[in-house]
Amino acid sequence: MSVPNIEHDRVASLGQGGEPVSPATTVAVLDIGSLFSAVWRRRRSVIATALAMALLAALVALAIPPQYKATAKLLVDPAGLNVLRDDVTRGPGNADAALAEAESQIGVLRSSDIMLEVIGRTGLEDDPEFGMPEPGIVSGLLGMLGVGQEVGNRQLLALRRLGEAVDIGRQDMAYVIEISVWTKDAQKSARIANAFAEIYLEKNRAARTEFVRRSSQALAARLEDLRSKVAESSERVERYRSEHGIVDAGGLLVVDQQLQEATNELSRVRATVADLDTRYQQILDMRQRAISPENLSEALLSATIADLRSMLAVALAQVSTLETTLGPSHPELLAARSNVILVENQIRAELDRIVEATRVERDRARARQDTLEARVDALKGDVLGTNSAMLGLRELVRQADSDRSIYEAFLKRSGELSEQQSVDTTNARLISQATPPLKKAWPPRTIIVLAAGILGLAIGVGQALLREQLDPRVQSAHQVWQETGVPVVAEIPRAVLNGDADLRGGRGYSQMDAFYNRMAGAPGDAARWVLFACPDDDRLSALASLSLARSAVEGGDRVLLVDADTRNGGLSRLFGKQDRPGLRELVYGGDNISTVHSVSDDNQLLLVPTGRQVSAIAEAARPWPLRKALSQRNQPVDMIVLSAGELWSSRLHRSVANAADAAIVVAVAQETHMKPLTQALESLIASGARVGGVLLVV
Repeated sequence: MSVPNIEHDRVASLGQGGEPVSPATTVAVLDIGSLFSAVWRRRRSVIATALAMALLAALVALAIPPQYKATAKLLVDPAGLNVLRDDVTRGPGNADAALAEAESQIGVLRSSDIMLEVIGRTGLEDDPEFGMPEPGIVSGLLGMLGVGQEVGNRQLLALRRLGEAVDIGRQDMAYVIEISVWTKDAQKSARIANAFAEIYLEKNRAARTEFVRRSSQALAARLEDLRSKVAESSERVERYRSEHGIVDAGGLLVVDQQLQEATNELSRVRATVADLDTRYQQILDMRQRAISPENLSEALLSATIADLRSMLAVALAQVSTLETTLGPSHPELLAARSNVILVENQIRAELDRIVEATRVERDRARARQDTLEARVDALKGDVLGTNSAMLGLRELVRQADSDRSIYEAFLKRSGELSEQQSVDTTNARLISQATPPLKKAWPPRTIIVLAAGILGLAIGVGQALLREQLDPRVQSAHQVWQETGVPVVAEIPRAVLNGDADLRGGRGYSQMDAFYNRMAGAPGDAARWVLFACPDDDRLSALASLSLARSAVEGGDRVLLVDADTRNGGLSRLFGKQDRPGLRELVYGGDNISTVHSVSDDNQLLLVPTGRQVSAIAEAARPWPLRKALSQRNQPVDMIVLSAGELWSSRLHRSVANAADAAIVVAVAQETHMKPLTQALESLIASGARVGGVLLVV
């Protein structure tokens, strides 16, 4: 229920510096603070929860068997070593394919083939951590009953546990594969990790060698078929040549060679015939002209003609010389002329012989020409016949060449593979051997304890806040504001209310003085009336009234305490005035003289006790208004503080509530329940009181 805050005069100014408290501002400021306050109030429970969780985690961490991690590193380069140009295993074409190839090696390492080899080599079948059950009561009873694991089951058990104990991964953007093994023994972890690496390298090399061997065997098996095929195709070619009479020499057919040779010979003979015709015609022309050395061509003359030409020149020269000295009939001149005629006759005879020889040679050349032309024509016919047969021969030759090429390629590759069996071109090697770790890798006890402590702290805070929400008691000023809509005017320590002299001058008394200053107002104003009530403990209103009165007296005010707690009379009992006239005599009998008692040496603190018990008839009558009854006194006061105790509903109490400028309800944190506090505020409002706030005792 939300109770309206009735602001009256200066009592409403409850914030710092006299500013009114804004509900929105109060919520914003006190929200986080209230959470911290709730946690702080239950700090012992929060700390206990955190410590319990940390202790439990420490015990669990100590109970967990330690695990040691050993790591071996392999470099697996898919490209391999470029040792052979035509290696049987080719590397990947690009970087993505290379990374995929390296990633596939992780699957090879985790294969059951390698893991079973590791189990056999390291003897994990007989290791209690892998292949055999842990020694214990249950396993002992099973052994006594004859129930145990078979060897095959131990191997499968070791395989499963080894798969759980090994962690294989590849470093980012690298061809490095890390093999990590977790076991209870450091030496065992290193031994198993190194066994994984060694077996992988061995099997990788063996697999490549086996692959090359199988490829070589497959090629060798194919070679015999290819060899037979080459022989058959060659035999078909030769048989076709024999059937069609196709003979070649030096890569050419014989008929083609004969045609080529005959054609060349015919060309030479034709040139010879043409040359002989020309020579024959020139010699005939020389015979028809006069004989002289100038008319005889040196290109056509033989050695005899050359000699005769020289003799003719000498004879003609002699005749010419004699004609200049001798007469025409001189015997020497005549003899010389006869000699010239004799030489000319010899030349003519030689020319006739040359003409005849040239003619014979020409006729022989022409006959040779005719023979060659006939042979060429015959060979051309043979070639035309052979070309039609060559079409089938060329097809057979091409098939034979193709079979021979395939056979030679297979033969060459088979020889290369045979040599590659002894050459290791893989680029996989152990770059970091696993060593026994010095520290255990699991469990990380410090981290577990810290995490458990933080978790316990969070759980403790959560349960503290939950308990805070579920707790029906008043926890904080913010809660009071949220639940009732009434602000807390001050938070006063209980020791201050009890009047502990050792705390005088401390923060608690300073808070009470600040509360008094808010209630007091400006000097010279009329007396302020402040009412204190409590929902469940009447002593609180008496102590709060007395504490405010003390602060007022110390501030120089004269204070009148009115004990309106007619049920228990808390203030009256504190001052020993429970049997003296007081409030009842004042409001029912009009006695304003004997009802006021001084309770301090300096007469600054006055008290109106509850008074003596009156008759039922008198109590049923309408009481005088308290303000009017006290205003008739001649002794003025600066502040009037009323202690109402627990709430009631009589006419007297309503009169007291109506007289107050501000009604303050006193509640104790962690003790006062929220429901009675809300009911107290409702009762005050129903009585006509002006509610000024809640005084929270902490």
